[in-house]
Parts: sequence; C-alpha cells; structure tokens
Amino acid sequence: MGLTGKRMKVIIVGGVAGGASCAARLRRLDENTEIIMVERGPYVSYANCGLPYHISGVIAKESSLMVVASEGMFRGVFGIDARTNCEAIAISRKEKTVQLLLFNLLAQHYERRSAIITSNLASSEWGG
Repeated sequence: MGLTGKRMKVIIVGGVAGGASCAARLRRLDENTEIIMVERGPYVSYANCGLPYHISGVIAKESSLMVVASEGMFRGVFGIDARTNCEAIAISRKEKTVQLLLFNLLAQHYERRSAIITSNLASSEWGG
C-alpha cells in the first residue's frame, strides 16, 4: 500500500531485459502493487545473459533468447500486466498519467499511475 493507504500502481516503460527484471523484482518486494509493464516491441522478456551472444552472432535467432513467450504467461507467473506492441508516448507529472499507443488497435489510452520507472533506452525527456 502507498502512503495514502491506496494500492500502488507502477508503470514500467520498457520490457525485455531491464524492464522485465525490474518488474519481477518489484513483484518479489511487494505482492500488492499493481504493475504494468509496456514494451513497444513484440517480446515480453529475454534471457539477459544471452544478449552478448546474440549481438556477437553466436546465437543467430533472437527468438532463441525468449524466457517468457507471452503476455499471459508473464501475468500468470508474476501477476504483472505485460503489454507488448504498446508504446508510452507521453507522461504527465501533473495528472499522474501515462499516454499509451496501442499498435495492434491503432488507439491511444491513458493509464493513471502512482509511480513510473523507465528502462532500456526509454527517454526521460517527456514533459508534463
């Protein structure tokens, strides 16, 4: 629970290696926090230790690094709402919202949040 007695809601921008690890660690620290992880690419999570081998060409297929194959599996195992093909396009500090672009629906959506974490190349240059 947050300081106000309300359930915390954390949005993690960026999945795959850093964001997924952060989300899993946050879940281990707090079972009650609502966690949403958004990733603009198609993958939920990679095997972090295998990334250098993929970059160097030893592991040719990127899909060989998959740890969690689907959003549903991530939700089932960790209780985390993982959204792939979903990009955070704006953050409002004042309104405490994150504007999300859902690629598969070609729609935008606003998500209220208590806290936000940016991971892996996510820009912190958003206004609001």
